[in-house]
Amino acid sequence: METEGMYGCEVSTEVPSFRTIKAEKELYVYVIPEGDPTLFGVLNRYPIGSEVNVTCIFGPSKPVAELTWYINGDKAPATYVRHKIIEINQNNLETSESRLVFIVDLSHLRQGTLSIQCTASVSLVYSKSSRELIVTDGISGAEFQHVPHVPPGLEGPSITGSVSRYYVGDTVDVNCSSARSLEPAQLQWFVNDNEVKPEFLSQYTPTIYPDGLSSTKLGLRFRVQEDHFRSEEMRLKCTATLAKIIKMTTVETIAVGPQKTSNLQVSGNSAAGGSYIGNTLIECSVIVTCLLFTYFS
Repeated sequence: METEGMYGCEVSTEVPSFRTIKAEKELYVYVIPEGDPTLFGVLNRYPIGSEVNVTCIFGPSKPVAELTWYINGDKAPATYVRHKIIEINQNNLETSESRLVFIVDLSHLRQGTLSIQCTASVSLVYSKSSRELIVTDGISGAEFQHVPHVPPGLEGPSITGSVSRYYVGDTVDVNCSSARSLEPAQLQWFVNDNEVKPEFLSQYTPTIYPDGLSSTKLGLRFRVQEDHFRSEEMRLKCTATLAKIIKMTTVETIAVGPQKTSNLQVSGNSAAGGSYIGNTLIECSVIVTCLLFTYFS
């Protein structure tokens, strides 16, 4: 676990420029439990109108799992999910816990049963690449303008829309596009190694190609300030992260009984045409009919 972290190499040029180029590679350590998520609080039967209160626990794992609830195969409404708790264990492993609470009604039934599913998703990063644009105040060094940080054999993201020179007060309006991949890449912008806030970002819809591969794009727009050149240069970096999602699921199928009632109701109509609720009132109607027949005979 202690070996996880960022490993890098840095090269600096000598006079007169004193420019620095660095490449980094992050080492990840993952811990995935062998079992599926565990459900607690599931009853054998739920009458209509009763409360479902079920807890799902998964872990410990690294990274922490994201728990998602499904009812009859459909994602549960956010209002049904009451708690999400993350417990930190030894070696910085984390256990996820989530609670599903709702009242059973007829809309929840599928052929008289109710299916509850908890899915734990763990994201395993397997590739992280970036491209960096290094700019000085008023002039861009052509030889250092676009610096790729890409693992061997992979294609990194590309930056478009940049100009050759930026001055204080200029507007930076650039886009970062990921290379084609099976899974959509997650893009991040950094200015001088600080992640950019969402208000300066523009989200785009991923592009899906005929061969099934996809590409994502993320825009960056801001006005250049003096503090962007505190170290005599401004560094714009876009990072593309590819991750494999591992999903583990536990499903419980539960029988749903008739609605409970505490009041005995007897229809004034005949047994054939009377209104009743459940088997209890059907039996009552039959008894009343038999008694009337005996009395008048």
